[in-house]
Amino acid sequence: MKQVATISTNGAEVIFDEGVFSVGGEGARIEQLIDYDKLGVLTWPSEDMKRWFYEIAAAAAATAQPASGAPPVSRRPLWIALIVIALLAVVGVAVGLVVMAQNRAATETAAQRASQAAELRSVYEKVVAVDSAVSVGINQRDYSAEVQDARAAVDAYSPPDAAATAVVDNLDSALASYSLAASEWNAGIVSSYGSVDKSKLQTYWATAGYLVESAGEKLESYESD
Repeated sequence: MKQVATISTNGAEVIFDEGVFSVGGEGARIEQLIDYDKLGVLTWPSEDMKRWFYEIAAAAAATAQPASGAPPVSRRPLWIALIVIALLAVVGVAVGLVVMAQNRAATETAAQRASQAAELRSVYEKVVAVDSAVSVGINQRDYSAEVQDARAAVDAYSPPDAAATAVVDNLDSALASYSLAASEWNAGIVSSYGSVDKSKLQTYWATAGYLVESAGEKLESYESD
């Protein structure tokens, strides 16, 4: 048994025990808890707990009716020469050259970092486009195309460092949920009943939306470093 969150309006505890969520001792559906979070009435003990919950939500939706989604995916040495010269004039020239070299290296490093951040943001915006499409409304064919475009962008990107990798990890997980939604949507259309389980789509999209938001926060930190 673990406490997952607290209802801020009445102090009721959200508990997870033996695969079941409950609020104040009463059983609660995952979709209901997601709605509470959207309303801002859930207080999470940590971001890790919140992410764990959304991973559980996506896994539960996928287990309810498995759907095949798109497969998830997936440094420069600086030498500083110390020149010792007897003549002070020569020492002064040497120091000046070292300072110039350091300034040039710092400028090049800053430019490289800015370029890396711009490339990462371009990948991020591809995934945000999927999130935006869900928000404003889109048909299944166009939605699947948006997901495929975003997946191609993420797969083609090679993170230059750990901080960029953390952003991409979030984007990759978000796309996994978006892909599950695309498969669920398509399966509903082609089924003999011709119906789509909207609660599953909402769960996948809510999970992906949270992960995209988390990726955006990490990207802003990456850009400001």
